[in-house]
Amino acid sequence: MRVAITKTAKTYTDTANTGQSTFAAASTALGNAVVVCTFTASATVKVTGITGTGFTWTEAGTGYSYGSGVPGGAGYLQIWVGKVTSVQSTAQTQTATFSASNSGIYCGFVPLGEWTTGAGAATTWTVDVTGQQTNAAATGVLYPTLTAAGAGELYIGNGTVGSGGSPSASGSGTGITFVVSTAAIQPYCYGVLASAGSTGTINQTDTTSQQTAAYSVLLIGGGDITVDDTAAASDTVAVTDVLATITDTATAADAVTTLDADLTPSADTATGTDAITSVTDLVTIADTATAADTVALGDTTAPIADTATASDTASAGDTAFLPATDTASASDAAAVIDVFPSTLLPLRPGPDYELLVIARVPAAAGPPTFLVVDPILWTSLDWTTELSKPQTLTLTCALSTVSEAVLQRLRGPAALATELWLLRDGQIVFAGPLTAGRRQGEQLTLNADGLLAYLARMVVYSDLVFSQVDQFAIVKALVEHWRARPYGDFGIDTSTVGTSGVLRDATYLKTELHKVLQRVQEMGQRLSGFDIDVDPASRRLQLWFPQRGVDRSAGEDAIVFDSRNITTASTMFSVAAEDVATVAFGTGTSTSDAGALYGSATNAELLAQYGASGVTATWDSVSEQPTLDGHVAGLLAARGDALFVPGPDVRVTPDADISAYDAGDLVRYELDDQLGIAGSFRLRSVRVQVSASGLETVSPSFV
Repeated sequence: MRVAITKTAKTYTDTANTGQSTFAAASTALGNAVVVCTFTASATVKVTGITGTGFTWTEAGTGYSYGSGVPGGAGYLQIWVGKVTSVQSTAQTQTATFSASNSGIYCGFVPLGEWTTGAGAATTWTVDVTGQQTNAAATGVLYPTLTAAGAGELYIGNGTVGSGGSPSASGSGTGITFVVSTAAIQPYCYGVLASAGSTGTINQTDTTSQQTAAYSVLLIGGGDITVDDTAAASDTVAVTDVLATITDTATAADAVTTLDADLTPSADTATGTDAITSVTDLVTIADTATAADTVALGDTTAPIADTATASDTASAGDTAFLPATDTASASDAAAVIDVFPSTLLPLRPGPDYELLVIARVPAAAGPPTFLVVDPILWTSLDWTTELSKPQTLTLTCALSTVSEAVLQRLRGPAALATELWLLRDGQIVFAGPLTAGRRQGEQLTLNADGLLAYLARMVVYSDLVFSQVDQFAIVKALVEHWRARPYGDFGIDTSTVGTSGVLRDATYLKTELHKVLQRVQEMGQRLSGFDIDVDPASRRLQLWFPQRGVDRSAGEDAIVFDSRNITTASTMFSVAAEDVATVAFGTGTSTSDAGALYGSATNAELLAQYGASGVTATWDSVSEQPTLDGHVAGLLAARGDALFVPGPDVRVTPDADISAYDAGDLVRYELDDQLGIAGSFRLRSVRVQVSASGLETVSPSFV
């Protein structure tokens, strides 16, 4: 039932920072609730869970994702309730998880306090109603007006103002206390309502006139009630929102009404007629009396153990389960109106794409800061992941839908470094620098390259010499060489780079003007080379030896492209001079002590089958013979079979969703036509096109 809620004297410290995911909380008694307001500077990245010693955390409502009208950009406001499961006299770290990476996103956690009902561990905390709103520009922060179902409900308000806001710990609202967080200078409020009905206007003082946003909830504190009845008179027990246990040994007729009850077991040993009505949840009846009983159940689970001799009636409306154990001799009737819901799988929902414009703020030393500017309401998307090459992204949108904050960055793209992040079902699948844009009438087209493209902006500016060094370590050193320059850190994480076991010699002279991406790609293409990329979600530099990818061509989770998802029976193969070779020749533009560098390699087996077919290449600034020989061997190995290009397009299906495979993976391709093409092929690239309706089409290419 509803019980009085009071605030304890426990105090807390709020935390806020870029990438913040923890806060500290202590407690005074079991069953109490610590209420924490959270915010993220992103309309799509939100807190999905909180864990930590001493608490079980539940979100109150679903939160509020507000748009870009509030100064500082879009964001997400949430309220979480931590029920105390073990008393913690000293603060314990609580850790939040997010719907996507919160790296580079400003996040905050504000514990408003601890509340108690005095009912101990059996206390229940439920949400009565929630509200959300974005307020027009004005002084003050206006919170949602909510209507309480009863007296004693706890009002919690989570507000936000722009960076220029100046909220204070004062305002207007009956029984409301106003708070300003110390870490981020944001507004909050709370208060226990004296009566049911409307909360009225709740407005926190702020002298700055600007748009604001707020999300609020009303919480109900509940507790257990136990009724022991040994009297002979008739009793009436009315229970609302409660856990109720009734032991009845009296002879008079009783009436028990439970509205929205969790559990109402009734052990009936009396001879009088009883009536038990439950609107929702669970009713257990052990009946040993001789009088006729009536049990009416709505929206409930009701087991009935009947050992009495009188006729009983049990009816259930909208019931999940109604078992009856009947050992009595009289006639009984049980009626079930609405039974188990269907267990059929729902239709596969379409993916949810979100395109975010991100401000990259360089730092003289250390990684840059990333700030969400605004989302873009796109009309088409086209993004590609390819082996050892930067991802690419092209999007179109209506110019009139682009916010002023984004337009400002497009007017000065050199002065305002910008990235585009693409999220698919909450996961970042593309991230990287904005590279170009084009307006054609009302249509705006934007282009971006993946994070690996930052290596193309890195140059070797001092002599670097490596002797028998692991090739992965060389790549890491080249990236960190540029990152050591002022403002040279693009936020690429090299901390997880391991070793390949392949040792190499390499010399990079500053006078040769080496571009890091070009040299790394060339090293990867050599014999015993590797694949490279930068993960868009974690920004970690990833190196794979001997190659990227997983074999997904067999087994119950195999990725199969066949007549069920191939949209066009189109296949191409090539044995042209540049595609198949049995002999390779190469030179380096630099000279060694012995003169100009020259190397060759032969595929003896294919030479006997196909004949002598040569291919040549020249590598800039290669000055060591072993390095050149590795390049030539890699050139020949890549042309040891016919170029095969099946396709062109496949549909996205539940058993071949694009989240289940990537460039480098081995997949099964079966096209039952006159050519009879079938086999396992490695994906060179995966291109995904998304229409305005969300329809995805995949265009794979194969190695």
